Amino acid sequence: MGAASDDGLVEELRPGLILLHSPEHLDGPAVVALLGRVDEVAVAMEQFTLVAVVESLHFPDYEVRHAARDWFSARSDRLAALHIVMGNNVLIRTAAKFVMRGLPVPVHHSNSLDEALAALA
Repeated sequence: MGAASDDGLVEELRPGLILLHSPEHLDGPAVVALLGRVDEVAVAMEQFTLVAVVESLHFPDYEVRHAARDWFSARSDRLAALHIVMGNNVLIRTAAKFVMRGLPVPVHHSNSLDEALAALA
């Protein structure tokens, strides 16, 4: 295993593949802080794929939604693909699709981490 954030929420599974595990009830500035941890782990990577396991995600305001979208857009030259793992939670799927709409990177949705990792094998 490669680099990991201090809190263990972001880790490099293998070269160029980063796993982000979003804790439950993450919202507000915590979204931006968590994405900053991805930057810390990916600092030396030319390109990376991000697998985000999202258990519960609330986008309570316009500013947070756009901060997340801006983060992904700013890294589109380095981000090879984004895999969002969210089970069958329709509310989370809807929020994630809203944020990711129009991003210049491939976005995939999976029901489980195993499914996402199998797609990347």
